[in-house]
Amino acid sequence: MVASGSPAASPRPDGGDAERVQNLTQQLKLARDQLDKKSDQCDELEEKLQELEAAQQEASRGAEPSEKELQLTRQLKLTRGQLDEKSDLCDEFAEQLRQLEVDLDESHGDLRNARSCLSASGAELRAAAHAGAAECLGHEEEAQVLCERLVWTRREAEAAESRSEAASELHAAESARLRSLLVDEEASVQALESRAAAGDARSEALDAAQAKHSAEVSSLTSELQRCRAELEALQDGPSGCGAEEASDLERALVEERSAKRSLAEAHAASESRLEEHARVAAERLAAAEASAHQPKLEVETLRRELSDSAEREAGLMKALQQEKELHDEALSMFHQQRSEGQAVNVELRQELEQFSGGIEQKEDEIMNIHFEMVGLQNKLHDQMRLFSENSEELKQGREQLAEKDGCLQHALRQQEEFVVQMNEATSKLQEKVAQLSHELEGSRAAYQTLEQHTQAVTGRLESEREALLVEASHARAEADGRVDATQAANERLEAERRALLAELTEARAEASDSAVQLEHLAAASQASQREARSELDVLQRELRTAVESANTQRGLVAEHQELQRSLREEHLQAACLLGERDDTLTGMAETVEELRRVAAQCGDQATKYELAVGTLEAREAEAAWQLQEAATQLEELQQRLEAQQQREAALTDSSRQESQRTWELQERL
Repeated sequence: MVASGSPAASPRPDGGDAERVQNLTQQLKLARDQLDKKSDQCDELEEKLQELEAAQQEASRGAEPSEKELQLTRQLKLTRGQLDEKSDLCDEFAEQLRQLEVDLDESHGDLRNARSCLSASGAELRAAAHAGAAECLGHEEEAQVLCERLVWTRREAEAAESRSEAASELHAAESARLRSLLVDEEASVQALESRAAAGDARSEALDAAQAKHSAEVSSLTSELQRCRAELEALQDGPSGCGAEEASDLERALVEERSAKRSLAEAHAASESRLEEHARVAAERLAAAEASAHQPKLEVETLRRELSDSAEREAGLMKALQQEKELHDEALSMFHQQRSEGQAVNVELRQELEQFSGGIEQKEDEIMNIHFEMVGLQNKLHDQMRLFSENSEELKQGREQLAEKDGCLQHALRQQEEFVVQMNEATSKLQEKVAQLSHELEGSRAAYQTLEQHTQAVTGRLESEREALLVEASHARAEADGRVDATQAANERLEAERRALLAELTEARAEASDSAVQLEHLAAASQASQREARSELDVLQRELRTAVESANTQRGLVAEHQELQRSLREEHLQAACLLGERDDTLTGMAETVEELRRVAAQCGDQATKYELAVGTLEAREAEAAWQLQEAATQLEELQQRLEAQQQREAALTDSSRQESQRTWELQERL
């Protein structure tokens, strides 16, 4: 476990982190370059403002006051819009820088929290590992105790089995010994009976031998008597042959005597032997009778012992059966406990293996996280070093931005003052324009009535002329006598023509009076314009053009409405752009929240930190791209404004031409 979680087994951070740090530094440099560019653009705008002021001064010297005022207002509007946009961009960049600093601080705090969480999780994992090891040791001790108990129960069962087997063997040996004793007693009884029968046979044989010996003695005595009779007969015979025969007889007698002695000795020995045999047989019979009575007693005792031993054997068999049943139950319990113990041991081993694998994996993850945190610390140290190196430049840039902000604020204050003056002048001019427009509406109504009257007169004259022509054609067709009537009609027509001419002269006089009134009004407007600076000349010309050409004024109003519509659309587009910027800011806020979540989840999934950093960099790149798009859109808006200025200049030229035409028409009239 320790070897698997060693630093050598865990992968060390590669060069991807250094590349990301370089990318971040490059992005910071790009942002700094963009800020420098924006500051240069602000400087250029200031220079342009100065050039515009100089050009306005020159134009005010050479051009008419109305054109100068228009150009000034347009240029001021453009510059104000550009300055507002640039100030918004500068504010956005400053806010983004602040937000980046805040995000960096939050990321540092999140990293600290992640480190603390990692240390806490490591401590918890170590505590869990120690607790798991302690539990494993406890389980191992319990398993050892269970194994010892199982071994003890198995030994007890084996001892009980051996005791039961020994008891059964002892019982079998005792029963065999008793059976052998019974067989020996029966054999001894049979031997005693056979010995008694042999003693009876021997006594009968001794009786037969005595009878035979007595028969032999009687035969020998009869032969001895016969020999004595022969010897007496021989003594009575001749002496020669009688001596030899006597010697033979003597030898025969000696032999007979020796034979008798030997027979007597043999008879005495046989009698003594018979007596001894009888005595021994009597003793043996007595002993046999005693021994026969004793085996009977012993047989009875042995039978009683056999019955007792059979009862004991039955009890022992029952006890042995019970012990066998208990032994079988103990064996089944032992096997069951052994199987359960084996299953528990297998489960414990599996749990230990899983726990050891999990601990090894956790140690590997902790070491990987540790190395990644070390890499992140190195990156953060590098970034802090880069930030410390760039802090002076950032301070200088901030100072320059502060100076430029001061210049812009000064320009904005001047612009606001100028706008206030313009608003005051415009309010005065609007009042005068309202007066003049009211008078012009009255003169226009009079002019329209005069024009309608002239049109009615001319129409009436044309109708009368047509009627007269018809009548003249009829008169020419009818007769030449009506020449006088035609002359009278001609005179009447001439009188009417003269009346019409008088009416025309009166209308011309009224027009001249209205022109005089207009001139007086123009003089009054010029005086008011002189009082309200040179801006009134432009409005005076516009009033003249409005008086002289209502159609051009209507066209200008329509174009102005179109311009307002286009400006509204552009304003809406700008609002959309602002909304998109807000969306980008919300997206950046969401990315910041995601970063916070990622930092919060760094204790569990520290490997996803690099992906979150990649997404953050991508979103920052998207934000920079969106800023570039916003800059391009602003440039397009500037181009559109310039085009609108050109169109307004063209409209002013056309209005001037129309005013000149109207003046020419008035002069002709």
